[in-house]
Amino acid sequence: MIVCDTNCLLSLVNADDPHHMAVRELATSQPRPLLVSPLVLAEFDYLVRKVVSGAAARGILVRLLEGGMIEVPSLSHADLLTAIKVDAEYKALDLGLADASLVVLAHRYHTTDLLTRDERDFRPVTPLQGGAFRLLPKDR
Repeated sequence: MIVCDTNCLLSLVNADDPHHMAVRELATSQPRPLLVSPLVLAEFDYLVRKVVSGAAARGILVRLLEGGMIEVPSLSHADLLTAIKVDAEYKALDLGLADASLVVLAHRYHTTDLLTRDERDFRPVTPLQGGAFRLLPKDR
């Protein structure tokens, strides 16, 4: 399972993005959909609306969800509290709740694979289950 960050979700849907092909190849070669935090999905929706339009955001979201490209697991109260603790533990990075929720989902799904270009934030973060994150597509 691969947990996907906002920046790579944007790369996935933007054919003009320099990382589009690498991200698309990773996303389509997986037997399971990309895991996307509902907080990342909200961030993605906001950015697409800001840069393109609401109609574009709705269309892209429908294609991603109906096409089975992404899975959006819910976050419980306990998950959110854990994400806040992760954010506090790495307060110098100022991760924020969306990025910290990726750490929580990675733990839930027993993976260290993150689809992100945000090395500054995720290289120093230790997964809750230990080890280190594999930052895709770079660590491929």
